[in-house]
Amino acid sequence: MKEERVVEIFDLLEGIKEKAVSEVKYLFDIVETVEKVKEKWLPRLPYHLNIIDELHINENGHSRILTKLLQYKSESGKYEFLESLLAYIVANRDCIDFGNIKIKKPQITQEKCRIDMWVRDKDYAIIFENKVYNARDREYQLSKYINRTKQYNYREEQIFVVYLSSNGKDPDSQSWGNYRKSFVSRYVNLSFHDDIIDWLKNQIIPKIRGSDFYLNSAVLQYIDYLEGIYHKRTIHKEMNMEIKKVIEERLKLDKCLDNSERVRLLQSKIEDIDEIRQQIEELQNEYRNKIFASWREEVANRFPQYRHTSPEDETHVGVIMEIEGIEIWAYIYENNQLYCQVEVAGDLPKRKRNIKKSWVYRGVKDLLPQEQSDAIWEYFDYNDFEGVFNCFLQVVERCQQEIERENQADVESGSESVE
Repeated sequence: MKEERVVEIFDLLEGIKEKAVSEVKYLFDIVETVEKVKEKWLPRLPYHLNIIDELHINENGHSRILTKLLQYKSESGKYEFLESLLAYIVANRDCIDFGNIKIKKPQITQEKCRIDMWVRDKDYAIIFENKVYNARDREYQLSKYINRTKQYNYREEQIFVVYLSSNGKDPDSQSWGNYRKSFVSRYVNLSFHDDIIDWLKNQIIPKIRGSDFYLNSAVLQYIDYLEGIYHKRTIHKEMNMEIKKVIEERLKLDKCLDNSERVRLLQSKIEDIDEIRQQIEELQNEYRNKIFASWREEVANRFPQYRHTSPEDETHVGVIMEIEGIEIWAYIYENNQLYCQVEVAGDLPKRKRNIKKSWVYRGVKDLLPQEQSDAIWEYFDYNDFEGVFNCFLQVVERCQQEIERENQADVESGSESVE
């Protein structure tokens, strides 16, 4: 009897597995059908030129545009666009605490301390995390940004978080660390697909004066660019109608009894797609980790004379070089994008961590144009593995040349002293 029961359980599990595999194949088939519709339509679309389209901006590009908008001040000195965004949050979300923010003299920065956008004023700080391209949350990402903001003398209750998602997906639970519950009233999720486009169209464009031609043009271009990402442009209307028709036919929505059943069926497919997406992302991350593992092996073979940085996670590789008792770290890491960075060892006193006074700065500043007082870096697209690794190799080789030059100078100086 027990043996029969075990067989039944295995048969049941096998049936579940077959059903799951069949469902995945079915959904992928729908995706392929939709892609074929898009391939058919895209060459037919009317001529359309958008400067941002042609520049192929990355996530940082979006952050730069939005930062520039929030920095806008009217002739009276008011931060009208920042005020408008906060008003939009209060009006469209259950986030009354955002309405208590009093804008005085905010510092509005982009990519400072690795925070995509950061608004800091006397009595508040707002962390903006940009996920326009659905980049995954790094380990304890929001928690780290909150802790970093606290280091600038802000109390926890003075800190706000705006998560700029692509389509409304919330951050991973782990990203919050222990902060999730305490930020319930000071956190908002704004999607580019709905909220940012709506805010720009209905709140920003009407506020722009007629004389601000270039500002108006820039915002209109950005709205059009976002609508292009989500196929919301007018020229996409007929294509979108055919795509919806294909989905209705493949899901056999006409066989449903009523609209309630259609909604339930569509919701179940959304959940299935989300689950598949999660599996795809996990698989993608496994392959990314393998890329970094291969880099660590290659770097160890190329530069055996140096120590190697201990990775905090699997998407990290770097070397530690030393001269005159000062350690310089060069490494690649991932944080929504790929970064190649050089910095002075973090355990030194702050006064000794000025990278611009280091011997390494003059050797690699052309390769790493982004800078803070203690680090210089360059960021690359999330999938530009070849670009970031080639940059890293050039950086280490340049540093090696500088070290050899410095050592040679010391030798020559010592020889002169002996003579």
